[in-house]
Amino acid sequence: FGAQGELQTLPCVAVNSDGRVLTGTRRGELYVWQGCRLWRRLPAHEDALQAVSIAHAKEGETAGFATGGADGVVLLWAARYERLRAIDLNALCRRGGLLDAFGRPKLLPPARGVRVSAVCWDVGARRLLVGTQHNEVVRLDDVEIGGVDGAIQTTLLTQGHGGGRVRGGPASSPSPSPS
Repeated sequence: FGAQGELQTLPCVAVNSDGRVLTGTRRGELYVWQGCRLWRRLPAHEDALQAVSIAHAKEGETAGFATGGADGVVLLWAARYERLRAIDLNALCRRGGLLDAFGRPKLLPPARGVRVSAVCWDVGARRLLVGTQHNEVVRLDDVEIGGVDGAIQTTLLTQGHGGGRVRGGPASSPSPSPS
């Protein structure tokens, strides 16, 4: 990695619209590669950066990308590597943003908190899909770049039995429209 980067595990990878390769690191940084050379090293998450997903606005047009970390945060980035917004799933849980109609938690964060392991951002639909280390998939609707977390509508799509984790994300639209 040369003098710029630290030799460490790179848990995720994607190719940005400018052709540069993005990798997450175990220390929570976003490495941006130009060819085989580390071009930029950006601070991103407080814990491992475990997921990165390119977001397309229209056919052939990239709007940016999203990263997800073991810190429970999803970051939305412009294609030019500018951080646009942070959405903290642990804070949403604490504020009751992930409660069902009866006031019960939709997502039960373990003692260490929610840990994001997969993310997919559909800019046009203003929607994020987030997979967690404990096999939940949460859909976040009404995600605006300059918005506030309280305006986000949440839906728990699946909930597993712990162990393992949800990995990867679809390359197309994250989910069908709610019925």
